Amino acid sequence: MDPQGPHNSSQTSTGLTPYFLPLLSEVKVIQRQEQQEQQQEQQQEQQEQQEQQEQQQEQQEQQEQQQEQQQEQQEQQQEQQQEQQQEQQEQQQEQQQEQQEQQQEQQEQQQEQQGGCGGREKCLVTGLCMVTSECVIGGWVLHISASFASHLLASGVSPQLLHLLGRREHKTTKSWQADGGLHLTGRIIW
Repeated sequence: MDPQGPHNSSQTSTGLTPYFLPLLSEVKVIQRQEQQEQQQEQQQEQQEQQEQQEQQQEQQEQQEQQQEQQQEQQEQQQEQQQEQQQEQQEQQQEQQQEQQEQQQEQQEQQQEQQGGCGGREKCLVTGLCMVTSECVIGGWVLHISASFASHLLASGVSPQLLHLLGRREHKTTKSWQADGGLHLTGRIIW
């Protein structure tokens, strides 16, 4: 008899004795469990990453909404400021114009009340006080003073022809052009 015969008969096709078979099956079970746990962990990590991506996307959308709201608010503020500034400017212009008109009326009233021009001569054509030595009306400039006009009136010159003693401005060349003395046109400015 072969002394190795019974030993060889107890070996399996894998070359292991039946004693190691349960251990091998346990190792396989453990490996499967580890693989499953790793897969679960990977799935969990992927799910967490996906959740993070969704949160980031939501944050981006919220930021975009905030930016749009801020832009709308800025545009509204700019429009309101422009409208307010325009209204204020218009009001200021109206107030200035009213003040100027009131001042002019007050000056005219004072002149009428005082009956004089505070040392200045009065233009006999317009009836207003002369700022310079000329009376300007309708493009005509009278280069005569009130005293000389009074002298002419006393000498018999009619008031209707007094305004014809002067010169007329030539608007194209801005130079002075003589009109040549008395003009009996019958135009009455007084």
